[in-house]
Order: sequence, then C-alpha cells, then structure tokens
Amino acid sequence: MSCEANESQSINNYYISGITGGVGGDGGRGGGQGGDGGVGEGPNFNIQAATLHLVIQHRGLDDACLQLPVDAEVPQGRVPENLAQSLNDLGIHLRRLGRPEDASRADEEAVKLCRKLAETGPITRKDLVQSLQNLALDLSEVGRQDAALRADVEAMELHRSLLETNPTAIKDLAQTLHNIGCDLRRLGRHKDALTADEEAMELRRKLVETDPAARKDLAQSLHNLGIDFGKVGRHEDAWPLEEEAVELRRSLVEKNPDITKDLAYSLYNLGISFCAVGRHRDALRSHKEAMELRRSLVEKDHTITKDLAWSFQSLGVSSRAVRRYKDAQQNDEEAIKLWRRLVETEPTITKDLAQSLHNLSIDFRSLGRYEDAVHTQNEAIELRCQFTEAEPTIMKDLAYSLSNLGADFRALDRHKDALRTDMEALELRRGLVETDPTAIKDLAQSLHYIGCDLRRLGRHKDALTADKEAMELRRKLVETDPAARQDLAQSLHNLGMDFSKVGRHEDALPAEEEAVELRRSLVDSNPATTEDLACSLYNLGKSFHTVGRHRDALYSYKEAVELHRSLVEKDPTITKNLAWSLHNLGVSSRAVHRYKDAQQNDEEAIELWRQLVETEPTITKDLAQSLYNLSVDFHLLGRHQDALHAAEEALELRRGLVGTDPTVTIDLAWSLHNLGSCFRAVRRFKDAKCADEEAVGLRRQLSETESIITKDLAQSLHNLSMDFRLLGHHEDAMCPQKEAIELRRQLSEANPTVTRDLAWSLHNISIDFRSLGRCEDAVRTQNEAIALRRQLVEADPTIMKDLAQSLDKLSADFHSLGRHEDSLRANREALEFRRKLAQLSPTVAKNLARSL
Repeated sequence: MSCEANESQSINNYYISGITGGVGGDGGRGGGQGGDGGVGEGPNFNIQAATLHLVIQHRGLDDACLQLPVDAEVPQGRVPENLAQSLNDLGIHLRRLGRPEDASRADEEAVKLCRKLAETGPITRKDLVQSLQNLALDLSEVGRQDAALRADVEAMELHRSLLETNPTAIKDLAQTLHNIGCDLRRLGRHKDALTADEEAMELRRKLVETDPAARKDLAQSLHNLGIDFGKVGRHEDAWPLEEEAVELRRSLVEKNPDITKDLAYSLYNLGISFCAVGRHRDALRSHKEAMELRRSLVEKDHTITKDLAWSFQSLGVSSRAVRRYKDAQQNDEEAIKLWRRLVETEPTITKDLAQSLHNLSIDFRSLGRYEDAVHTQNEAIELRCQFTEAEPTIMKDLAYSLSNLGADFRALDRHKDALRTDMEALELRRGLVETDPTAIKDLAQSLHYIGCDLRRLGRHKDALTADKEAMELRRKLVETDPAARQDLAQSLHNLGMDFSKVGRHEDALPAEEEAVELRRSLVDSNPATTEDLACSLYNLGKSFHTVGRHRDALYSYKEAVELHRSLVEKDPTITKNLAWSLHNLGVSSRAVHRYKDAQQNDEEAIELWRQLVETEPTITKDLAQSLYNLSVDFHLLGRHQDALHAAEEALELRRGLVGTDPTVTIDLAWSLHNLGSCFRAVRRFKDAKCADEEAVGLRRQLSETESIITKDLAQSLHNLSMDFRLLGHHEDAMCPQKEAIELRRQLSEANPTVTRDLAWSLHNISIDFRSLGRCEDAVRTQNEAIALRRQLVEADPTIMKDLAQSLDKLSADFHSLGRHEDSLRANREALEFRRKLAQLSPTVAKNLARSL
C-alpha cells in the first residue's frame, strides 16, 4: 500500500473477542449447610426434616411447627431450637432436590428463629452464621444477589465478633469474605469485590503458615483476586496473583487430581491477563496448557465441554496476536464444532457460536481468504440478529460483525457492499451512543471506515463529511483518553487526503501538519507508529508541492525518505513506500532546480522498482514513471544522450502496458512527447517528428473523451510544428501551429495560465511566416504575441526575457519590410528589457551584448 492510500493503519484494530466468557472458576460459594449431618443424597435423611418438608408442601411452615415430636419441650413459650435446626436441614434437602426457591424460604425462617434464639442463648452465634450462609447460598441460586450479599455481610460481622474469643474462626471469616467477593462480582461491583478478596487472601496466607491444607483456599483467593484486578483494568496487578495461583494449584494437583479443573481455570485466567498486558506469547502458552487439561477432563466429565470451547476460542485470539493465523483458524474451528454441539441443548450458546464465527472470519481475512471471511461473518451476523430484539446488548456485537464484514468487502474491492454494511454498523452505533457514551469510539471508527469506502468509490466530498465527523468525535475522546491521539492523527491524515481530492489543498495543509505533529509525538513512546509518521510526511509533501511551496515539500519528502529507509531494513514490505518517497523527492528537487539531487533520487527509486517488479509486475507502471522523470533530469543537466536512453526505456515499458491497461495511454503520450524533446536535443529531428506525430494522434483520441487532454494536444501540435521548422519544412510547420493556436485561444478564455503558451505559438508561427516571405503576417502575429507578453510581465517579471525575444523578432520583420524606424523602436525596447534583466541575473549579459 502506498502512503497515499494509507487510510487506516488502525484497520488492523478489528474487534476480536472471546476472552470474556469462561472467566470464573471463582470457587463459588462455600460454608453454610451444617445441620445434624443426617441429610444425605438418599432416603436416609433426618425424619423430622422430612416431616417438615411434607407439611410445607401442603400446609406451610406455620403448620410445620405442629408436627414436632409430642415430647418436644417448649421452654417458657419460646420457639424451640430444634425447629430452627430442622428448618436448616429442610433447606439443605430442598437445595439438593434442585428447589432453591423453596430452600430459601425455609432458610429465611431458620434465620429468623436463630436470631431470636441467639438473643437469649439457646442457640449460638455460630449456628446463626451457618443459617445465614445457607440463606445466602440459596438466594444467590435464585438470582436474589442483593439479598444474598446482605446475608453474607451479616455472617461476616458475626464471624468478626466470634474471632475475638475464638482465633480458629479465622478460617470461617476468610470463607465468608470469599463469599462476599462472589456476591459483589456477580453484582458487577468489582472494586468492592477486590477489597473483600484481598482480606480473604491475607487471612488465608496466615492460615497456610500453620496449616498446609489451607493452600487450596489460598489458591482460590489468589485466583479470585486476579479476576477482580482484571475487571477493574489493573492487569499488571492481576497476572502475578494468577501466576501464584497456578503454581499453588500445580503443586496441589500432584496429590489431588480433582484440582485439575481449578488449575485449568487459573491457567485460562492467567492467559487473559497476559493478553491484556501484551504478553501474547505467554498468553498462548497458558491458554494451550489450559486447553490440554480441559481436553483430558472432558472425556470423563462432559460438563467441561463449554470450558474447553472457551479455551479453544481464547487460544485462537492469542494465536492471532502472534500472527499464527493458521493456528488461530484451527483453534476457532475446534471451538465452533463444540459450540454447534452444545447449542442443540443450550440455545443461549448461540451467542458464543456467533463470536467464534466472527473470530474465524478474522482468521480467514488474515490468511487472505476473503470470500471465506465474508461467508463466515455473514453466518455470525445472522445468529446475532436473532438476539438483538431480546437482548439489546447484542447490538454492540452485531455492529462489530457488520464493521468487520465491511473490511472483508473492501479487501475484495466490493466497495459498494462495504459502504452498505458500514452504514448499517453506523446506524446501530448511533443508537448505542445515546445510552452508552463509551460507544463514541466505535462510532468514530465506523465513520472512519465509511470515509475509506467513499474515497474508494471516488465520492470525495461525501468522504470529507464522514471524516470530519470522525475527527471531531476523536478530538473529544482525546480530552479524556490520550491513547485516542493515534486515531485522531489517522482522521486528520484522511481529512487531508479528502481536501486534496476535492482540490482544497490550502485546507489540506493544516490537517496534514497536525497529523504530522501528533504522529511525531507518538513515535517517541511507540516506534511502531513510525510508518504512519512517514506516510503523513509524504502526504504533507504532496500538498506543499501542489500549492507551490516546493522547499517545504522537499523537507517533508526528505524526512519521509529517511524514515522509510530506516524501516525497510527490518521490514522489506516498506520498499514500495521508500521508492515512492524517493520518486517524489526527485520531483521536489527538480522544482527547486536541484537537478543533480533529482537525478540521484530518481536513480535510487528506479533501482528499487527494478527489484520489486520481479515479483510484482504491476510495479512496471511505477518503474516507467521514474525512468520518465530521470530522462527529464538528464535533459535539464544537459546529458541529452542519457536522457534519450531513459526516455526510450520508459516508452518501451508503457507500450507493453497499454495493451492490458488502456489508462496507460495518457502516460504513453507523455513518453512520446518527452522522447520528441530528447531527439530534438540531439538534433535527430526526423525521429522527433515521428514521436510527436504519434503523440498528437494519441492525444487527439484522448481529447474526444477527456477535455483536460486538449492542453496537452496543443503542446504536442506546437512541438510537431517545431520539428517541421527544424527540418526546414516551414509550410508543413504552419498547419499544426495554427491548430495549436486555435486550441490555446479557446483554453485561455477559461484558464489564463495558458496565455503564456498561446504567446509562444504566436511567436513561433511568426517565424514560419517570415521564413515563407510573409513578413506582414509575421508582424501581425508577433505583435499579438508581444501584446500578450506585455500583460504577463506585469505579474511575472521573468517574462521580460520572452518579451525581449519577441521584440527582437519584430525588429527583424520591420527591417525586412523597410520599416526601419519601427525596427529601431522595437530593438531599443528589447534592449531596455534586457538591461533590466541583466540587473536581476548576470546570465542575461550575453543577450544584452547581442542586443547592443
């Protein structure tokens, strides 16, 4: 990709998910239950609890009290403590029967009774804590997370009070803090969860000092704390804890293989943290080990299948991050197979299947398999569309899929399809940003892509509108997020291109200059952005050149060359951009009359093009252009034979190209035009005439469909006339020059810059008239040329040289007609202009001497 086409380096920032699901293994809740130990999996549970269960089923908890044994003592009218125990047992039994709602009602009654009993002493605070923990467990199961948290907090406070008289209660307090961490995580209160889990971890570290068996719980706290840090974006704090959890669990699994599942969870989460801090190779190793463990577990426990699918999906993400796209594809395909199997019995898995399809599409794009990418992404979109009405949160994922599909279409040059899908993503994101301000970044990205689509469709004014809005949004983002500067620089870069394409070069300059300054500041901390800076400098150089600021253009191109030269050593794919920078540096060097520098730059560009063309034949067009430019350099340096050789090679290449690419015809005509000039310089006038005649023929054809070619046609006719004149064929010279004059008269009405060319044509035809003895016609046409040059000299004093030349010719014509007074006046005026020129330039002295 040339710098000019460098619309979005950030096009690599595709949405790659898959490291969000499966984060867990937080150990769930612990503690609680208790009871008399008689509640089991089979029929031998506590008969009193069973009785209570039956009564609850038919008459409610109030009537359950009547079913107590007849000999039960009811001291002084208080509710008996064994009823609280029975309610606790009943909750456990109902939980094991899969009826958490009923269990929670029994637990709530048990807690109420235990509170009353704890006040007067028949039941201990420890028993109340147990009931509270059971209640929290069942409330969590039925989704009443806030209520579960309240129960756990009350249990924690009781544990703290128990710790004052019973140091062994530290284990129970740690467990309750663990449970609170789980509650808070499920409520999305990750900062608060972090506080609870940190205290649980510290308590468990103390326990491990005297009880090695506590290492399992410590590993769980480390694991959970890693999750908390990850959720609040503190990934650098997360991974050391997760690494410690992995090491602990690795040591435990040797004696207790049941820990393998927990080890897999810790490895999985460690991989996520490594990925978040950019340690992708470490992430890859962690995800790979987690996947292998889960693959071994799933043979005996099919409930692990979902975790295995998540491991494959995350392994795909890590493989992409280290550019192992084939491995990523294979991992994502494995995940998709598992999701397809799971979705048959668990329809909610469809969302996960859609994500893996989305990721597989990215793999295919990275492998250059764009048609497969489109097919896969379309399936992901269809699946996501099924959920958008029921789950509006899926809109964000759907927008990502549409955005990535647009990228696939762009890669296939299906720019209309890309625009359609990007517009759909834009509309979704406009809706999302109304309720979620963080979606502004994605909205700006969609506008950026739409700008790219419109540019490639040639709709530059529309692209300008999209890029302006993207730039404005990114300016707002930069205010709170300095990391957004890179995207802002890209928008400014693109905006500069848009302005240039619609001819607003003066507006392009400020945008491109700001892009350069932003990227210059970014490259210090992120050298990977050096290529972006080089591309912005390249575009800035083009704009400077277009507005005539050639020295500024020279400086921009020179810096771009230096940057590209440093990059190409490590990345040979940059060679093309280096060649283009050298090519344009040659153009700017010519513009400031540094022809030797231009020659050296063009020669180096040619050397690079010759290397590239061996593997990329399309580069032939660029090679031909640089050869054309080198020919101009040699011509300006007076090395006319060298100029001729370069011009002939450029012509030969373009003749070969025009058969398969008719657009090269314009360039072919320029090569013939240039070749004619080279032949004239070495006095091969017949060859010059042949080249110019062919150029006239091509430009006459082109002017029928492209009016802009008319100016070039007039120049070729003018040159052909010179060829005839130099061959002494003055009559033949008249015909093409008359046509050139007619064309230039028409052009000068709309474009005053053509006036100078018209003056030259009139000047030359005057010479032809004189050669044919038609002195009156010579005077008439030369007078017209002089009148035009008098107008031009007011704005451009350098025209005095041309004006003096015309006055000299007019003087000679008057002399031929015997009008000696007129001849003398013209001669004196020419002399005056040359005196003025001599003051400006010593090189004019020779002509001044001739006039004297």
